Amino acid sequence: MIMKPCTNHPPEEFLLDYATGSLPDAFALILATHACMCPACHQNIRALETLGGFLSMQASGEKTNALPTPAPSLPDTSCIPLPPITGWMGLRTLPSCLAHCMEDVPPPSAWPEILPGIRAFPLPSVDAKLHLLSFAKGVQAPNHCHDGLEMTLVLDGELQDGKTLFSIGDVATCDTGDCHAPKAGSRRNCLCLWATENDLVFL
Repeated sequence: MIMKPCTNHPPEEFLLDYATGSLPDAFALILATHACMCPACHQNIRALETLGGFLSMQASGEKTNALPTPAPSLPDTSCIPLPPITGWMGLRTLPSCLAHCMEDVPPPSAWPEILPGIRAFPLPSVDAKLHLLSFAKGVQAPNHCHDGLEMTLVLDGELQDGKTLFSIGDVATCDTGDCHAPKAGSRRNCLCLWATENDLVFL
């Protein structure tokens, strides 16, 4: 499957937080997944990791000709192909870090329905709420606001949020005080990886 280049990326400050290992694990997994789907952000993250490693060595007085390696706490951004799985729509490639989390995940049709037309499956996370979300085609989430950071990455299908259309690999970011009502595209179901610091505030 040939994907279009990503057009909606995480803010640059989150790329830096990821590269230094300071981004909470749920959001770090979203960035790792995005980097698997977005060569530009993958390259930026690797450059930031390398720069951070050299700065750390300079600060400690260490001298070496070897390139620094990423911090071991960072999720793996390397991609692995997935065999066709019934119920997973057009999903074909994931970073190994997310693919391992999804080994025992049932297809979206088996997930609990949290809102009409929207199903969710929780994934392990230490410091934020992390879920896979499935929107039935054309379904819109109720209008709601956020008390903290939210990141949503489209794994398959499309998600319309205001005037912005998010396609495969794109990341939507909201912060405290932001309100919206995202809607799945009309052609097929939308599968997302979703992380949020706190519960949503429905209007």
